[in-house]
Amino acid sequence: MTTKTNTKSTDPVAAVRKIVVDAVDTLNANQEKATAAATANIDATVAAGKIITDAAEQTGALVKTHVTDVTEDRIAGFKKVLEAADVEAAAKVHADLVKAEQDKALAFVDAVAKLTTAAINDAFKPIQAQAAANLELANKVKAA
Repeated sequence: MTTKTNTKSTDPVAAVRKIVVDAVDTLNANQEKATAAATANIDATVAAGKIITDAAEQTGALVKTHVTDVTEDRIAGFKKVLEAADVEAAAKVHADLVKAEQDKALAFVDAVAKLTTAAINDAFKPIQAQAAANLELANKVKAA
């Protein structure tokens, strides 16, 4: 013969307390996740900023080199024009110098464009990765 015992909880609010404690634990866990995500967002932004800053420094170095080269080339070109035997020779020297300057200018613009494109693409990588992580975290929190 089995005996059935009715045990009543001595704590009338135990179930409510458990729900509240579980909710607080969940909130604390989500708060920690949110804090970690915010820190990761800042880290990604700093990394992107560093990439852009490095690219700006590289661009500055390119500009400085280009301006120096152009100045030196123009001085040398002006001397060549003055040394020309006649107007026809001076015009030829001048035309050659202009063509060389155009080629250097195109190479400079191409180098700056490549550097800028690479910097933008590289700078977005940490931000895109963090955005994906944030989305994944949001989906986990939403599912929980």
